[in-house]
Amino acid sequence: MSMYEVSKIYENSVSSDRFPWKIGIPLYVLSYGFMFGFLDSYFWDDWYVNVKLSVSEAHSYWKDNLGFFPTNRFVEVSLLGRNPVIFHLLTFVIFMLIPVVAFNIAKQLKLMTQEQRVIFAVFLLVLPINSARVSMACFRLSYSLLLFLCAWLLLIHPRMKKVKYLSAPLFIVSFLAQSLIPFFVLPCLHSAYQTYSDAKSKPIIKAMARFSYFFIAPVYLLIAWIFSPPVDSRREYYTPGASGIIRAIIVLIVVMLLMVRSLQKSKIAKGDNAIPILYSLSLVAIGFGAAAYIASGRLVDISEWMMNFVPRASDWESRHQLLLGIGISLFFSTLAISMQQNYRKRFFFGIISICVILNVSMMQGYFLDAKKQNEAIEIFSEFEDISSWNSVVVIDEAVVYNARNRKVRSYEWEQMIVEAGGSKNVSVVTSTYPCTTTANSKNAVLLLVESSRGRFTSMIKNGVGLRITKSSVLVCE
Repeated sequence: MSMYEVSKIYENSVSSDRFPWKIGIPLYVLSYGFMFGFLDSYFWDDWYVNVKLSVSEAHSYWKDNLGFFPTNRFVEVSLLGRNPVIFHLLTFVIFMLIPVVAFNIAKQLKLMTQEQRVIFAVFLLVLPINSARVSMACFRLSYSLLLFLCAWLLLIHPRMKKVKYLSAPLFIVSFLAQSLIPFFVLPCLHSAYQTYSDAKSKPIIKAMARFSYFFIAPVYLLIAWIFSPPVDSRREYYTPGASGIIRAIIVLIVVMLLMVRSLQKSKIAKGDNAIPILYSLSLVAIGFGAAAYIASGRLVDISEWMMNFVPRASDWESRHQLLLGIGISLFFSTLAISMQQNYRKRFFFGIISICVILNVSMMQGYFLDAKKQNEAIEIFSEFEDISSWNSVVVIDEAVVYNARNRKVRSYEWEQMIVEAGGSKNVSVVTSTYPCTTTANSKNAVLLLVESSRGRFTSMIKNGVGLRITKSSVLVCE
């Protein structure tokens, strides 16, 4: 497809009020198409939660960790049966639908032009954040965000006035992702803005009804923590520290002051006057999207915000960036719209190209990671004494195939060995140290994992050429 044809598709998209399918879908598939090469694979906590634990143990695990409504237990364990293929296919669809719903929410914001909505939606499709989406353990975050946005659209869409209050139960179900609780301020503010901007409405009555929505999130949190809290260890994990809360409050105060300042300096209207408001609104969205994570001690320095844009950076923590996409996409789309027309397309296609390249690199990493896992299981199964292994030391020298330069954890190796026919009681460590003279030692299996192939060759040959050498070693008891 020539640049002229691409430019023509862009122009047709911005002249229509529909979602930009012709631009978005090819870019999305190109960005994340590698997912179809590892549909049956596991990453990070998947090996523990969705492989090691039985159905009843998984139910108990999620109940202890999350408490309250058993949404994810029903959806993930009972309904989907923890099937990795279904999880990954649904994840692929969900992250495609999120920008579609967000686009329709943006259509109810008169400050945005149709061209900006198109740019906003495409950015949201391919923005290289939350790459931990490939993990089944993050699936609840994915569908929670989609449910949240659907509830938002239901609340503010003019054609949904008769059923808009059905958005409340959708919001409540979506709060399974607790970071959405402070983010809930945004649809509440959007609803309040609609009430006061509608000249035909009765502001006081409608404002009171819509203001009541603000109480849904804190009431939910209070009920959840009183009647069905997580176990004590997880309760501590979810409880924000004082320093984190102060940081989050400072961030929210700053972005809200910027919003108030922009409203004071600009009249709410189409065109250039809306630009300062849209910039401040994007910062508000980013602030409320990050607030829960900042309060819990995450996203506190620049490296945590930028890690997804470094192709070889480990990004399991990118699940903490789930809610940043809307604000970042709004910021970049506003920046594009503020440019002259002849620079606007260049900026749009330039940023999109960078995003797609980063996504392809990221997903290729997961593809090779999955190949490495499969080859490791196949090689393990060839060791005749694997069922007698009790203590194992794995030295991984093939880290070039670990997605995003991540470290394969001990319990992942343990479950790979079990999958290959090993004992369920096998214990794996990924490093060993000399024993002190007084410590007791025991024999262990030493597995040296190597490969001489590069990533490019591995892609061509559809395999990483893994070699695993088995020997014995003394380790401390």
